[in-house]
Amino acid sequence: MPAVAASGFRPEDRLRYRREFLRVYQEGRRVGGRYFGLFYLRGAGDRHRLGLTVPRQVGGAVVRNRVKRRLREIFRLNRAVLGDNPLDLVINVYPPGGQAASVELRAEFLRTAREALQGRGRPGRKEPPRRGRGAAAGARAKGGGRG
Repeated sequence: MPAVAASGFRPEDRLRYRREFLRVYQEGRRVGGRYFGLFYLRGAGDRHRLGLTVPRQVGGAVVRNRVKRRLREIFRLNRAVLGDNPLDLVINVYPPGGQAASVELRAEFLRTAREALQGRGRPGRKEPPRRGRGAAAGARAKGGGRG
């Protein structure tokens, strides 16, 4: 039982706070693909860590959660491919990612991870990503909604 926990996806293996995501976006580099964009920052800690963003355009809650589970598992099983130098990774899933099979997501993860290890990719975002306001807030701003 402990062997499973040791190789699992623990809280220390994930990016949890907005400031951690922003640091990767602003100081890191990015590699694009068909199903997602991979942002990475070298030497940010003592282990590889993963953060995921899956917008509503990808699909409903079930689809978004399925994509996140698949990507976490792909990261967990392929962590050794990333080498010894720790990386913080943020994966921004694009709408086609919701329909992609696990095999396709894995192939894209391995390809983008290889490019990241070779130092390829464009600079990350210079300004933070816009925060979504949600449908209800958007309707209120346009004079619609309840009340």
